[in-house]
Amino acid sequence: MIILKSLLSPINHFLDYSAWFVFETEYQINSGLGFGAKANSPVLKEMLVYYVKRKYVIDGKFDMELCPKANTDCLEKTLKNFTRNGQTQILNNILIVSCADYASVAVHHATTTWQEGAYNESKQPYKDTKLKRFLRKEKKFTFVQKHFGKKE
Repeated sequence: MIILKSLLSPINHFLDYSAWFVFETEYQINSGLGFGAKANSPVLKEMLVYYVKRKYVIDGKFDMELCPKANTDCLEKTLKNFTRNGQTQILNNILIVSCADYASVAVHHATTTWQEGAYNESKQPYKDTKLKRFLRKEKKFTFVQKHFGKKE
């Protein structure tokens, strides 16, 4: 896996909050983009409880749920006012930064090598397309999750 972050400016102002996270899309945060929290953060506690209780192998197959979904669900459970809208929010002294606002302070480079058919920089430079942007919309994501999501 190749992950590299380039800070464009200091993120010291994020430290004014008890925790901070970054939206990856309009509907999910991604702790892999960066996050921080002070000791005894209720959100991080919820995330740790999730990972302790999580079943990583179900019916002999690995559970491939990615951390953005799990982390966002934990954030939503802890912060009742949280809205999956991709906008910067401050809730209970927790900062959730929009992608656009985060892009002004950091650049995130990743190759998603953990996924099957992983990105190969030399063969497939990342290209944002209309289809990818269309599928990132919350209504489309919710529909796909409802009709094609993992079966319990």
